[in-house]
Amino acid sequence: MNDEPDDYDERIIEREAEAERYLEMRDILRKLREMVPLQNARVTENDVVRLEHVVNGYLRILIACRPLGAAVRSADQKQLERELEEVNERLEEATATLAARPRRAQAAAREAARARPSSGGDPGAPARRAPRPSSTSSGTCTARC
Repeated sequence: MNDEPDDYDERIIEREAEAERYLEMRDILRKLREMVPLQNARVTENDVVRLEHVVNGYLRILIACRPLGAAVRSADQKQLERELEEVNERLEEATATLAARPRRAQAAAREAARARPSSGGDPGAPARRAPRPSSTSSGTCTARC
């Protein structure tokens, strides 16, 4: 039985250019890690750990880009254009429906106002605002607030 830690990078069967770049970065990390114990080396363990995080982040990006790249390659431009056109048509219909709602609400309000007993005013006329309180010559308000 082998007591050495397993090197997962050695398990890669088909090495593409991406894998080669990744393995090259891992090799640089290994060499930097070897420099840490040297007396005059300016590389610290923290530097190596930070760089290792960067390399692992790069690997995550490579892995995440694969399904995205496959999805882009398999996308049918004409189908996407048809779907976009359908969405735009539905949006225009929705806009027209939403624009018609306030008109229907206004018509319903006018109808309700006509059905109520009138207080002598025009039922279709807009409601009047209450008069503003007047002020005295001294500039103080006489209205109770």
